[in-house]
This record gives sequence, C-alpha cells and structure tokens, in this order.
Amino acid sequence: MIGLLSPSLSRIMRESKLTRSVATIRQNAALLFTYTNEFKDLFPRCDEKPSIAAFRWYRPLIDAGYARQAVEFDPDFHRFEGRPSYPMSEAMVMDPTIMTKGKTLPRVLQRTSDVTLSQVTSPSLKGMLYQFYAPFDGRPPTIGEVGQSNVWCCGYLPSSPRVPVAMTDGSLTIGTWADFLPDGVLEPEDTIGYPVISTWGGVRGRDR
Repeated sequence: MIGLLSPSLSRIMRESKLTRSVATIRQNAALLFTYTNEFKDLFPRCDEKPSIAAFRWYRPLIDAGYARQAVEFDPDFHRFEGRPSYPMSEAMVMDPTIMTKGKTLPRVLQRTSDVTLSQVTSPSLKGMLYQFYAPFDGRPPTIGEVGQSNVWCCGYLPSSPRVPVAMTDGSLTIGTWADFLPDGVLEPEDTIGYPVISTWGGVRGRDR
C-alpha cells in the first residue's frame, strides 16, 4: 500500500511547491512593475556585473522600501544558503546590442546598462523573472549531476523541472527550459543565448 501511495504523494508535494512558486513569482513580478513605474521605467540594477545584478535584483527594491529583507522575495532564500531562487533575466540589465550573435563580449568584460520596460520589443514573449532553483524533490540546489540537477537550465532534458516564468507583459508561463527556445536550438556564446536567463537579442529578443 505504501508503495502505491508514494508516487501520488510525491506528485502532490511537487504540485504544492509549484503552486507556491507561482504565487511567489507573481508577487515578485508585481513588485518589479511597481518599481519600474516609479523609477522612470528602469529595471533595478545593483551591480556592474550582469549575473550579480540579475540574481540580486531585489536589493534596489529593499532600498526603495518595498520590502525589508530578501526572504520576502524568496521563501527559500535562507534554506539555500543565501542563493536566490528567483532571478531576473540578465537581458533586463544589459545593452541588447552586445547580446547579438557575433557581437558578444567575454563574460569578464560584460557590464550592466540601464534598460527600460518600454525597450522590450515583445513583452508577451520575453521572460522577465524565472525560478532558477527548483527543489521540487526536497533536495538543495545541485549542479552537474546528470539526470539529477534541479537547476532549471540547461541540464539533462528528461529530468528538467517545469518552473514558472513571468513574462514582461505580466503573464505567467510554466515550462522546462526547452519550452523557452523559440527555434528549438541552444547555442550560447559568452554565456549569452540561454533561454530567459540571457536571451539572444536581450530585450529585443524573445523566449517564446
């Protein structure tokens, strides 16, 4: 009997955690839109390095008084040793011209730039926030374990988790990383070209 119940219980737990993640990312998207509305359409930018600015997008919001601590944006923040689960796309803090094939810069030379909400060419097709760590199986974040990684992108596809992604028009989509490759091909260059994370074309590109 236990053996029969376990798969169902596991599925229920996964769905419960996904439901919570959807609620969290909806709340974060709403706060992010409030910020851009009050700060001249600009996406928050707290660091010159794109990866840091994307993962710590919430810090300018804390400084602006929208929240008091990081855990308000990410319930799992402390459990994951300070590693945020819900980053913003690097496209929201990078010049789209250097996110174009053939014009990328080495990671060490990449710097952030002011980017506005109105610069997004296709808001309903460009991911803005996503869930990077997807611990639906109860394990902490892991990277590099073939078939076991619970980092969203871009591991072994059959085991890739489905996560919520907030689009720039305010809508929300749930899918694996492969669902956010418009042409179905993953060809990153200098860390640019990962779905949602560092979309080709930046805010002029699309993930759907």
